[in-house]
Amino acid sequence: MKIGLLSSDFKEVNKYENIEILKYIKKYFKEFTIFDLSKIEIYIVDNEVKVFYCDKKKIDLNSYDVILIRKTRGFSEQIVDIIQAINNIKNAPLILDEPKSFSKPTSKINSLIKRHKNFNQPKTQIILNPQKEIYETMLEFPVVVKPTHGRGGLGVTVCNNIKEIEKTRVSYIHNESNKKEFLGYGILIQECIDFDEEYRVNIINGKSVGSIIKKSDIKIKNANRGAKFIVKNNQEVITLAEDIAQLHQLFFAGVDIVRKGNEYYVIECNRNPSFQEFDNATKGNIANILVKKIYDRTLDYKNIINQNIMIDTIPNNIDKIKDNYFTSRMTKRPKKISANTKFLSRDEVNIR
Repeated sequence: MKIGLLSSDFKEVNKYENIEILKYIKKYFKEFTIFDLSKIEIYIVDNEVKVFYCDKKKIDLNSYDVILIRKTRGFSEQIVDIIQAINNIKNAPLILDEPKSFSKPTSKINSLIKRHKNFNQPKTQIILNPQKEIYETMLEFPVVVKPTHGRGGLGVTVCNNIKEIEKTRVSYIHNESNKKEFLGYGILIQECIDFDEEYRVNIINGKSVGSIIKKSDIKIKNANRGAKFIVKNNQEVITLAEDIAQLHQLFFAGVDIVRKGNEYYVIECNRNPSFQEFDNATKGNIANILVKKIYDRTLDYKNIINQNIMIDTIPNNIDKIKDNYFTSRMTKRPKKISANTKFLSRDEVNIR
């Protein structure tokens, strides 16, 4: 089988995640191609959609069995158009995440709003314009300030007053390593929860592949700041994380959850999370599990096509089949969860 990788970061050849994913792609797949997102072209001819990778020669993406989309930074708008085009190809290659999940794929705002009715979250103030001076906040200090779009944990800061928020805001306007590059990220100001534990759960194909707690002497606990990852399996946290990944319709997700007493708060749901420190802590191999699950899903998908279920179907029917296929692969949830926690199960919030 053939797999195509659409990503804006696979030029970072020394990055652990890229090295590991490529290693196992070579193991499970017969052929693979890394596509630069900037070289994708869409053709609409005689009411047919075709998507090509145009470098030294044109490569038809319809010749691939599955398309893995990794990082989309710098192409947040274009990626939705590319996916829509691919999904309109007759007998289209499998795309692992649902098309709707690619709307503003790095935006924390999108994910916050999506789950606001059903899960505990920190109180949040969102400022969309990074060039607008901040004079006040509705939240009590201290607060956590972070960019509205994911940057691998960079820029997350605890602020104790408006002046510190302002200093942080200014740092978000331009790329720190290239002052001429305008990032344009907005700002999230969130209540600083005095939590007891912070968890990261990685989810692949709807099921947890490991759970850790983050240990650090500082408030912001992430690998970039030296946090230590220690294995701890809390079934309530794992169940919540699996529900969150399903809500966001993500094949691979890293879910951050904090516990304060008997209450759990969802902090973030990350698409394509980094996993080097997670692997080190769990002695696991995320890349191997990820690529093997991709291979299995692709094989199942090809069997559907070979059984003529998708032949000559219109795009809307293709989307419907993919929707049903995605949710049918997810882990079933119990109807009731411990009364000591304040989150709802998937069945209770009608996530289908």
